Amino acid sequence: MPSNPLRKMIRLIVHKMNRIVQVTVLKLRLFLRCSYYIDKYIPRGLSVFFSPLDPHLFSYQSESIMAIARLHIRHYFNILGSGWLKNEFGMLCPGLEGHIYLGGFDIDVTSSAGFIKKRINRANARESLNIWKNVDENHIPIDWQRDIKSGYRWSEKTWYTDVKYGHLAGVDVKVPWELARMQHLPSLAFAYVLTSKVEYACEFRNQALDFIANNPPQWGVNWSCTMDVAIRIANMLVAYDLLAANGYVFEKEFMAIFERSVYEHGRHISNNLEWNPYVRANHYLADIAGLLFVAAYLPRSKETDTWLLFSVNELINEVHRQFHEDGSNFEASTSYHRLSAEMVIYATALVLRLDNDGRLDITDYYPLLNNRYGQFPVRQVKKYGFAGGSGKLPFPDTYLYRMHGMSEFVRCITKDDGQVPQVGDNDSGRFFKFQPEYRRTTANEAKAKYRNLQNYQVLSEEDDYWDELFQKHEHILAAASGIVADGLPGVMYGNHLDFILSSTLAGGAKLSLQDIIPEFRPAATRIGTESIWQEHMHRMEGISSPQKMALRIPLNKSIGNYLGLYGFTHGGFYVFRNEHLYLLIKCGQHGQDGNGGHDHNDQLAIELSIDGEDVIVDPGTYLYTPVPEARNRYRSVAAHFAPQLHDIEPESLELGLFRLSNNADPRVLYFGEQGFIGTHRGYGPSVYRIIALTEKEITITDYIDGDMALKDIYDINLYPCRVHYSPSYGQVLR
Repeated sequence: MPSNPLRKMIRLIVHKMNRIVQVTVLKLRLFLRCSYYIDKYIPRGLSVFFSPLDPHLFSYQSESIMAIARLHIRHYFNILGSGWLKNEFGMLCPGLEGHIYLGGFDIDVTSSAGFIKKRINRANARESLNIWKNVDENHIPIDWQRDIKSGYRWSEKTWYTDVKYGHLAGVDVKVPWELARMQHLPSLAFAYVLTSKVEYACEFRNQALDFIANNPPQWGVNWSCTMDVAIRIANMLVAYDLLAANGYVFEKEFMAIFERSVYEHGRHISNNLEWNPYVRANHYLADIAGLLFVAAYLPRSKETDTWLLFSVNELINEVHRQFHEDGSNFEASTSYHRLSAEMVIYATALVLRLDNDGRLDITDYYPLLNNRYGQFPVRQVKKYGFAGGSGKLPFPDTYLYRMHGMSEFVRCITKDDGQVPQVGDNDSGRFFKFQPEYRRTTANEAKAKYRNLQNYQVLSEEDDYWDELFQKHEHILAAASGIVADGLPGVMYGNHLDFILSSTLAGGAKLSLQDIIPEFRPAATRIGTESIWQEHMHRMEGISSPQKMALRIPLNKSIGNYLGLYGFTHGGFYVFRNEHLYLLIKCGQHGQDGNGGHDHNDQLAIELSIDGEDVIVDPGTYLYTPVPEARNRYRSVAAHFAPQLHDIEPESLELGLFRLSNNADPRVLYFGEQGFIGTHRGYGPSVYRIIALTEKEITITDYIDGDMALKDIYDINLYPCRVHYSPSYGQVLR
């Protein structure tokens, strides 16, 4: 008889062999089976939630809308710092940080049968060809599988769970994902509203069919991340809705294919939710928002009603989990706050519409939602009443506090130039891009400005180059104002597209926050006492260099009597501001419940502007997986104006590109009229930063307990040279 350990080992080997056989058989079946839902009954008829838009609403931005739409209709896309490139099969790509991948498919796209059969797996090729036959003959296909920066190409014949990324230098999977989010499609709808030219509606139709034909469900890179699947279908539905609401009539052949694809997206999302019991964040929130849009637009059935109930309840759960009581987001990133807030606000608008229409009064549904990660319980949506309010809402007051707070967070941290500091990661992620801001320049000027465009040769030097301003977040305030009865205080966005579209999506339903939130504006948060301030000022005076470093910044004008204080203690953001001064300090626990996936080593780092001029800025993010050393360089303490020791990180960067160690224990000791005192223990002994505000001067003093020496980073003229400034993902200034 074999011993117990040997018996266990044999059992384990047998179990693993059985699992390998099961997976192999499953994959073989999938390779032999068409993944389009050609044999399944698909409920017909999509809802239309938007109203016709008045073209005059676009008058002040019609130039940029039309310019961007004309670029998209010619298949020019600016993806995560690529510059405006024409996406087509066989294209030559500029490369990323010296990495260029050649090859891929250079095929004759004039032969439909050969074009499809060469790339699509055999089980799906026939249906792909049937779909492709509905595309206009003059349409040039888009290469959806290519990273148009490095040139690397994934294969449509790879099962979505087998897609590999992050293993090749210079290759960025976010590039094809970003294009396949289809966030450019609403721009075609807006151009149609402005001009009534059917070419823009036809381009939407052709690009939708192009994607559906060349990306069979569950095959290729664009089905490998559920978040991107969810964002894609929400944008496709909204673009379709805007065109249909403004009078464009789609052919029944297109509608049959499109409706089926909406259902296929819903099935994929529901089967591949990015849920995790420990670390789940904006990906799962996007899954929920996308599933909500699918369930709302598709006709009612037991399955779509199940999706609807599940997504509404999970939306409420995740808002409570991912947003703090003060409205800040648990990712500890200003840019991820924007992304998640967009999803919440537009999902909330849609739920308000469905509630008014009686769509949430569902009694017949599946009690469990089956997912490859397990089964999720489904329950009816609860309604909540409020003192002083009329009727009931599907949201508790704690949800509404957070939704109001997420808008207040944006308002309070926005600088006088309308831009938001890049604290934590910035991957330029959005849910909808209805009214992005652009600066009109020339291709030559863009090349001179951005180092990432050094090999750019597509547009002629004097051609218009539309440069997107990624750090503008005012659309959050506009969208939130669209579903608030009394608007947001001090915010007027009546002509902003996000205001109009959120309001229309909600069907005119409004939240009366004044009935729910007695204190409409958050009071300034103060921490500590004058005695604590005096104690640390006295203690600091007894410490000499190199345990202490100081910087004095003179002010041209007096700070003045009124200095606004805004403390988001749960998120770790502290702001001083008035008409002359903007000062933000980061001091708080790591995001994602301590995982730090989108955090940087920026405890006690600051962003400072004086009289509208930036003095100290966070350098941004630049890239994620294609250049790991750049990823770590931008999230290191050396890239931030924070207390530093020589060649030591306060939190380890060795745990992975999306994780930080969690040992710093950051704390705020004082936040008030005198200034700010914060501390952390990331270096072992406690390090302190004291920021003293006087009428004519800001003094920043750092000191550390013990004998360790602080690094001299306090020559303000040298600071911007430590890393190249990255205004958005993939961009870096010269």
